[in-house]
Amino acid sequence: MFSQIFTLNKISPDVAETIADENVFSYFVFNNDKTVTVKFPGGIIHDTYPCHHCALEEVTRIWFLIREAEIKTQCRYSFAAYSIEQAS
Repeated sequence: MFSQIFTLNKISPDVAETIADENVFSYFVFNNDKTVTVKFPGGIIHDTYPCHHCALEEVTRIWFLIREAEIKTQCRYSFAAYSIEQAS
């Protein structure tokens, strides 16, 4: 399932970027203690996880939350536009 959403590109020996919808979504920083720190564009540090699988699960969870919020916003906007159109 994850491979259908993200492409991972290793951009240095200790950093990989996750690409979603042709844009960088997050970065994985592979630490010396074998943990993985998730960062988002703009230098936002999210959290550190014990393995890359855990980090990928968290990034996927966040991606789905954002997509769900976008869909809800679009539905509300469409409903509001429809209501205004019907009132005219």
